[in-house]
Amino acid sequence: MKGLTGIIVAAIFGILGAALNWFYLSSKAQQLEMISFLGVPEGVTISEGTEFQASHFVEVRIPKAAAGNLEDFVYLYRDMPTIEHLRATKAYPGGSLIFKQDMRTPATQLNLAPDEVLLTIAVANRSPLIQPGDRISFSVPNLGGSGGSDEVELIGPFKVAAIGNQIGSRDVMEAHRIQPIQSNQIGIVARMENGQLEAKARTLMNRMGGQGARELMVVWHGQDNR
Repeated sequence: MKGLTGIIVAAIFGILGAALNWFYLSSKAQQLEMISFLGVPEGVTISEGTEFQASHFVEVRIPKAAAGNLEDFVYLYRDMPTIEHLRATKAYPGGSLIFKQDMRTPATQLNLAPDEVLLTIAVANRSPLIQPGDRISFSVPNLGGSGGSDEVELIGPFKVAAIGNQIGSRDVMEAHRIQPIQSNQIGIVARMENGQLEAKARTLMNRMGGQGARELMVVWHGQDNR
């Protein structure tokens, strides 16, 4: 009987040992499982505007357990065909990974909501710092004010949708060999309310009086993040 008990105990310990060994090997396998990302070789720099080729990249392998959610933001090595022949929108020094957010293409059309329209305002002197996606206001004479001819009114803010032929980022256009046309035409977005322009847009158009480029002060509020 004692011999049978010993055999049973030994069998139990054997099964337990096998289970622990399997768990250990499984954990090690997970730790050693690798994931491959798309990277730039050391000692190589991809200049802004360069057309991507397969020869520009190397496979960067790291343990999957250490990668976390990196693959949500960085291209995998197997994704290389999807970015071949696109142009770099920035410079990539050796050792860089290729982030998905960098793969932007020039905007080709405006995306306006059903209740939005584009108004074009001609400004005699426009700061090159103002870009599509920014929010701006216009400082114009308040003709109906009581403070004399020097009284001005700040009208806005409006979202800038276009400047000349430039709809999106200037850097992205230049990276794709598209030269933005220097223009004093600022396209702003205005809403329609009950078949009419919203109040601030009507006020601006009335102040402009349908004339050509005006010496208006443009107030920059930063990028529109809404």
